[in-house]
Amino acid sequence: MEECVRQEIDLNKEIILNAEEAGELFGVTKWAIYKKVKNDDLPHHKKGKRIYFVKSELVQYIMES
Repeated sequence: MEECVRQEIDLNKEIILNAEEAGELFGVTKWAIYKKVKNDDLPHHKKGKRIYFVKSELVQYIMES
């Protein structure tokens, strides 16, 4: 139970970005972000037709590149 609560709290601290905000993080347009998503080059999450990015995942991607 405690582990489940800890995970929920950690998820609440995550910063969720849209394509435009992700583009600002990378210094590119949102269209460049969409292209990277289409090529499966960026970590992302889809809910319906919307695409979301977790900032910590993008920062980790940048650090590993």
